[in-house]
Amino acid sequence: MDLVTIVTPAYNAAAYLPATIESILSQTYPYWELLIIDDCSTDDTVKVASTFLGDKRIRLLCQSMNQGAISARNRGISEARGQYVAFLDSDDLWRPSKLAVQIDAMKQHRAALSFTSYRVFGSSEMVHGVHIVPERVNYRDLLRTCSIGCSTVVYDVNQIGKQYFDAEAPPAREDYALWLKISRSFPKAKFYGIQEVLMDYRKHEQGNSRNKLEMARRQWYIYRNVEHIRIFPSLYYFVNYMWYGMRKHYFLPKLKEVNNDRL
Repeated sequence: MDLVTIVTPAYNAAAYLPATIESILSQTYPYWELLIIDDCSTDDTVKVASTFLGDKRIRLLCQSMNQGAISARNRGISEARGQYVAFLDSDDLWRPSKLAVQIDAMKQHRAALSFTSYRVFGSSEMVHGVHIVPERVNYRDLLRTCSIGCSTVVYDVNQIGKQYFDAEAPPAREDYALWLKISRSFPKAKFYGIQEVLMDYRKHEQGNSRNKLEMARRQWYIYRNVEHIRIFPSLYYFVNYMWYGMRKHYFLPKLKEVNNDRL
């Protein structure tokens, strides 16, 4: 089996981190290492993470100063030893078969990067719906809409090398900027979407994604200042982004129509 490095940035995540780690420990694919990068938390995140260090597959890395999720993820990537790099935020959850299904699919389809469908739930455990991903995406598809949830992604270092998040990317859009960079830099690399729901995404009521106007501004910044797309193509992609965003956030399929599993 090939080693998977799981990168989990953590900042004041004591309330959710135990469940996140337990979802990794429950994986049917056992050959992984978990790097928890604490970003100078002021709560009990370090104490909570330390209780899991009896499992030698888990390492705790502590930042010397608070630098944000981009820096924390990049440190994890720099210290990754696996052929595959996976991301899981400190409040999200994986289904037990997630890595097994994903690694098998990547080998079968020779994918450089894979991602999965996921369920969206609130802090009160209320399920909002599910996001079903397409089987294939490319650079132009991603410009129209981002179908990729960060906590679902695994990429193959052997195919594309270690890929880092851009420190200049807007907050809460750094993952989207990375997928664009990889798909643009490696046009022949296959992005493969697994339609099975394999991750549960926790939607916080006061999270960054709640400010739709600010998120739209950041999207426009990526088109113009990160991808350097001309004004009229940017307008075309931005209209598509707005349309697909409304569909994704307001018309998610109901849970019972797609997957009847409980959290």
